[in-house]
Amino acid sequence: MHVTGLKRSVMNGESSMLWHRRLGHISKDRIKRLVNDGVLSALDFADFEICVNCIKGKQTKVSKRGAHRSSTLLEIIHTDICCPDMDFKIGPKYFISFIDDFSRFMYVYLLHHKNEALNAFKVFKAEVEKQSGKQIKIVIEIDERR
Repeated sequence: MHVTGLKRSVMNGESSMLWHRRLGHISKDRIKRLVNDGVLSALDFADFEICVNCIKGKQTKVSKRGAHRSSTLLEIIHTDICCPDMDFKIGPKYFISFIDDFSRFMYVYLLHHKNEALNAFKVFKAEVEKQSGKQIKIVIEIDERR
């Protein structure tokens, strides 16, 4: 097989493009900083060119419309019930968390049984609505099993 039109490049140890590739496609400025700090010996930056792999790696698809972010306190609450892998002989075995989407503040309640979750939610709801003067609008269960 005979291939024509390919450009053959020879890189020496002082090639900035060689070090660009070796160091995970870091920027020219970072390579210069490594030279200035004495980590790398003097390099020839005349051969530093546009890296096709860097351009391809930075391409992105058109993003989907982002998830709705709450704009006020208690607009969206995320909740999850967890059971640590440890086997507890005494005391609470589960915990339930409530996270406010706007403030990212988290409340955690300890539970002996999963059926105590509704009571924990009622306590949480009463507490945060009294403190903030606002009402919870949406509660989203976090399902880690998906």
